[in-house]
Order: sequence, then C-alpha cells, then structure tokens
Amino acid sequence: MLPARVREVAVLTTGARHGAAYELYSHSRVAAAVGLPDDVVADLVAGRRPAGLSRQEAVAYDVAAGLHDGGPLPATLYRAAVGAFGETGMVELVFLIAQYAGISLLAGVGGPTFWYVAGQHERPGRRGRVRSRGDTIRRFHHWRRCVDPRRARPFGSDPVTGTKRTRADSMRWLAEGTTIFFDALATMPDERLDGPSALDGWSGRHLLAHVAANADALANLASWARTGEERPMYASREQRDADIEAGAKLPAAELRAWAVRASGALAARLAELDEQQWSREVRTSRGQAIPASEVPWMRAREFMVHAVDLDAGVTFDDLPAGFLAALVDDISASRSGAGGPTLTLTATDHDGTWTIGGSDTPTVAGSGAPVEVTGTLAGLAAYLSGRRAHGVTGSDGGPAPQLPGWL
Repeated sequence: MLPARVREVAVLTTGARHGAAYELYSHSRVAAAVGLPDDVVADLVAGRRPAGLSRQEAVAYDVAAGLHDGGPLPATLYRAAVGAFGETGMVELVFLIAQYAGISLLAGVGGPTFWYVAGQHERPGRRGRVRSRGDTIRRFHHWRRCVDPRRARPFGSDPVTGTKRTRADSMRWLAEGTTIFFDALATMPDERLDGPSALDGWSGRHLLAHVAANADALANLASWARTGEERPMYASREQRDADIEAGAKLPAAELRAWAVRASGALAARLAELDEQQWSREVRTSRGQAIPASEVPWMRAREFMVHAVDLDAGVTFDDLPAGFLAALVDDISASRSGAGGPTLTLTATDHDGTWTIGGSDTPTVAGSGAPVEVTGTLAGLAAYLSGRRAHGVTGSDGGPAPQLPGWL
C-alpha cells in the first residue's frame, strides 16, 4: 500500500488540476494529519510543485501532473515511478489518480484556494488530535450552510412545501456522494474489506462489489435512455447476486478499480444524455417505470447510504440535510401500502427554514392506528432505511416499530 503522504500528494495534485473544492478542503486536512507540512499542502492546493518533497512524494506529484497533462508518461518518469513504488505500487498510484480525477470531475466547483483557506482554523493536529473523517464531513457541510445563503434551505423533495426534487439536486448529491463514499473507502486498508460491513450478512468486499455492479446496472439504463433500445439493469436477481459474490472474491486492487471504473463509466453515460433522453422511460430492477432523470438520484442514494454501511466513520449525521429530506420522502412513499405499520414521522431538528412536522407531517400508510415516530432527520432516514437509528422513538417514548426490509 502506498505511504499515506504519497497518497495525499497525488490526491491534492489531482484535486488542484480540476479545481475540486470539497476534495481539496477534505484532503488538505488529511494531508496535515499524516504529516505533510503546511507550506507543502498550501503549494499543492494552489497547483504548485512544492519544494522539500521526499523522493517518493516528488515522483507521485510528477506522475499525477503528467497524467493530467495528457499523453503517455515519459519513459524516464515511468521508470522512476516503478523504481520508487514497484510495479504493484505504480498500478495503485495510477488507479488512485484516476479515482480522484473521476471524483473531481463530478464534484469540482469553486476556487481551490478559497476552500483551503476556509478550513485553516480547523486544521487537524493543532491540539494533538486528528479529527475523524466523519468530523471533517460534518463540519464541512455546517460551514457551507453558514457561508452560503443558498444552503440555508435544504434542497430536494420537501413534504411541507411540496418542493419537487430536481435533476440538478440529484446530480449535486451524486457528486457529493461520490466524494463521501470514495473518501471513506480510501481510509480502509484491504484487510478491513475482508471483515463485516454494517450491512447484515455482507462483508466490505460484498458491499464494494455491489456498489460497482450497481454502477454497471445503472449505466445500462443510461444507455437505454440514449438509444431507446431496452437494456435492463440486471439479467435476473440471481445473476445480480452471483455477480456480487464473484466480485467479492476479486483481489482487493481489482475490486477497488472496478468500483472506480464503473462509477466513471456511469458518469460518462449520464453526461451524454440530452433533455429528450432524460425524460425517456426506463425500468428499475423491480420493474418500476421511471424517467431516466431518476438515475442520478438512484446512484446518489446508493453512494450516500452505502458510505454509512462501509462502517468507516461516516454516519447519517454526516450526509447533506437536503439529501436526507429527499431520502425520508422517497422511502416514506415507497413504504406506503407495503404492509408495514402506519407511521406519522416528526423530525425534532430544523435546518434553516425547512422542517418536517406540523399538520402536514408525512404519513407512511400501512395497517393499524398511526404510530408517532420521532427523531432527528438523520435518525429518521436511518430508521426508514433499516439501519441503526439512535434517538428515534415511537409513541410515548418507547421503541419505534420494526419495519420490513427496504429495497
């Protein structure tokens, strides 16, 4: 595995080339946590080649910069990289750069120096403590809401005002979800993938194989929308499960590369669609007819929820509030009439001027008298999706009712 400092040099070099605001904000803090000096981090974020890099760090910078400049790497640089990292390490470095280039293309907004400076007052290690990745993500979203008035009101489907979730919302959450998921994955050594995930019955390998296979499946829907020729997500449920099992047995480097490659291919297929094709009807794996414009939402949902399932420090509290609102609305609608209990959901927290509560509280229609379920927005999203939910209570403060499986 590449040294942590080498990885961060490559990631920040890539982020700077694409102006990826969140990637630079997040990884400037990670870089400081693993020991890169402040002046080196500042140069990398500004797109400059720092002085004082170690031999391996300098090679990583040159490889990342060379790949982003286009064309084949010079033979001398390739030999230097193999000499520094070995053949396997060189492959890992190239896939790392490709992974974060894909993330940057989706998530890169704004000026990199601006976001870097904004995080200076919370750089890790100032008081001898390295903040967790969850802390970083949570503080980042809080900071953005404070400085950006557009984020005072979460986006998405609002059960109170009836605001409809838009494709632009879904594309933004897809970009954020891509970053959150792959950042969490990058903290997990290969042996962690061998252990159980937070999703019952699945190891980290199964979860990553599922995320990769889902990108391939959604790319089928994007192709269907573009060409008009039917391409189902999966040949069958059995084939889907078999593909996940087979993927879970791949070498870790191949499995990680599949997830990156498939996610990038899906992003490319979505970028090809025009307005007419976005509105073309396709079908989910459950046979539900949807417009192709729902595909980015499906992928954003996949990334966000499974970032939590990786059990690498991301929680529902770390996910964007607007996404959580849309997720609660989405699951509430899908659970209505599904045979579970009848629920009335009330969120105890507010974000800006947006709330879930009052006389228009969304109801999950099922059987029996309505049960009042109360919790934070993040807690309700976790509860409805069948994940561990802290602080969610039913009537009279007792446990919330058990729900059937979701998806």
